[in-house]
Amino acid sequence: MSTASIIGISVGSVFGGDFVKAYGSRKTIIYFNVVGLVGSLLGLTLNFKTMVLGRFSFGYAGGVIMCATSKMLEETIPVRLLDKGFGTSTNILMQLFNFTLLLMAIGMPEDRSSLEKTMWWRCIYGVQIPF
Repeated sequence: MSTASIIGISVGSVFGGDFVKAYGSRKTIIYFNVVGLVGSLLGLTLNFKTMVLGRFSFGYAGGVIMCATSKMLEETIPVRLLDKGFGTSTNILMQLFNFTLLLMAIGMPEDRSSLEKTMWWRCIYGVQIPF
């Protein structure tokens, strides 16, 4: 399941520049936030293929958004301020969010029988929806 997200991020990062060229940074971010939202919701279902598709879609949208946000920052922030944290802010926030998800994963049960009964994974996969 997690591999689908990582593959989606990789593929989205490759094609992100094409979307920015075609639609501009702002529209690309808006469009792919919707794609990411739909992917997140699909990832909460109990059908395995739908979950994988949802995780891939979410990852793909994340890869495209990373390309678009860095381009938007480059276009809107003055060059003298890029070294003051604006240039790395998206990456820092993304890594802090990943760290938060890893901390949430501590709450997952170890044994298989409890793992099949818990719905904690939905909290972990659904926490990105508000953001």
